[in-house]
Amino acid sequence: MMNRIGLFSFALVASLSLSSVAAYAQPVPGCNPQVLDAMQKKAQAKVAVDVAQTETMIDKPDSVLAMTCFSNSAGTTAVRGGSIFSGDFTAGLRPIIEDALQAFFDDFQDGAGFEAAAIDYTATAITDTQACDEVKNLWSTIKDQGVRAGLPMATLNNIINGIIPTGGDPAEYTDNWQQSITDGIFTDLQAAIGALPVPAVPSFTSGQKMCEVMLAAGITPPGPCP
Repeated sequence: MMNRIGLFSFALVASLSLSSVAAYAQPVPGCNPQVLDAMQKKAQAKVAVDVAQTETMIDKPDSVLAMTCFSNSAGTTAVRGGSIFSGDFTAGLRPIIEDALQAFFDDFQDGAGFEAAAIDYTATAITDTQACDEVKNLWSTIKDQGVRAGLPMATLNNIINGIIPTGGDPAEYTDNWQQSITDGIFTDLQAAIGALPVPAVPSFTSGQKMCEVMLAAGITPPGPCP
């Protein structure tokens, strides 16, 4: 008896779960796919504009490994640390550290120190030295700077037509905007809006009374018009 009850309960829960999944996968009645597509394309375009504004106002952070001269630290460890134990292991460490730093540093081209050449992102060779002025150089570059202000707000017309707003001409803003054009984000939005159904609006010019306006709108009044 208990096994049958347990089996029945399991089957009931499974059927309810499957039915709920099937119901969730169905389209929502009354939701126009064209309207949904236009809303999604608009959201994507607004995100692209936000990225352009944010990257222009606030510089991306630089690599901590570059700021702290990791290649020098690795070189010092290989030479001086190795001398304590089995000897200098620079030769074994070099192909691992140098290749990794070259690949890693390539991702920080939008960093403030990279753009201002305050941080040497070419310093990937392992060297036994303690010289490291990267943080000092970066601080000297950014200490008098702040968040950039005065950037324009893109209108819906700018977004739909892919027209960069007046004043949005810093390099970061232009590069991001142009990339969005290349990716077809603005043209996709324009096409989605153009595909929206145009509602038919009846003419109410001949309507002199409420009853006549209701008839023009396709609404049947409760009784004959006086």
